[in-house]
This record gives sequence, structure tokens and C-alpha cells, in this order.
Amino acid sequence: MTQSTRHRTLYTVRMATAMVFAPLAWGCGSSTSVNCDAVAHPGITVTVVDNSSQAAPSGVPTLVVTEGTYTETYAAPNATGSVPTFNAAIERAGTYALTVTLSGYRPFTRSGVVVTKGGTCNQVQTVAVKAAMIQLAN
Repeated sequence: MTQSTRHRTLYTVRMATAMVFAPLAWGCGSSTSVNCDAVAHPGITVTVVDNSSQAAPSGVPTLVVTEGTYTETYAAPNATGSVPTFNAAIERAGTYALTVTLSGYRPFTRSGVVVTKGGTCNQVQTVAVKAAMIQLAN
């Protein structure tokens, strides 16, 4: 094998390798730059507000998310005084029922919350839910 033939063979192997692995560097098999990350994305975000003021309710809410026999329970997602926002159903597609409870308020329920996967990177498509809590009469 001549030196010229060796260079052509090496060039051909390098080009074939680049053609196989380059799409992976671009992300998700796309020929354009896409940011497919390793971040866990929530399927559902739930923001809890007082129905009258649309501000943070007094107290610490609890969120229960269910899908069949699967259950997640969350409490106190952030500091008192700020509007609580829960991130739930992390990277889980499905049809969910949500219940938010808070002392002094009626329970907030929502069923049939559908989370799907899709897009370029097949990530969950986040569904935003606003839980407007109604105070109980004294």
C-alpha cells in the first residue's frame, strides 16, 4: 500500500466516523443545533393562589398527584409569602388527577390532566395548572 493510498483510506475512515457521530453532537439526530439536555422536566406545574386576591394564600399547601396506583405528594415548595409553585410528574407522561389542600380553604381538584411526550427530544410537554383556592366561610 502506497503512502497516498494509506492517506485516502485514513481519510475515508475519518469521514465515515464523522458522518456517524456528528448528528449526535448536534442533538437528537437533528442536522441543526438542538439543545437536548439531561435536565428532568416537569410534566405538570401547579401554581397555588388565593382565589380572591390572586396572591399567595396564607399557609402551606399540599399537592397530591395520582395516575392509577402511582401517587406523588408535595408540600411547601418554596418560602412563605411567595406564590407556591409545584413541579410534579417529572418526565412522566400520563393522565393525572390533582388535589391541592390548604387549611382554611376548600380542596382544589382537577382530573384528566394529560401529559404527553414529544418534540425533537421526546421530552414531556409541561402542562401548567393554576389552583385558585377558595377560602372557607368562617
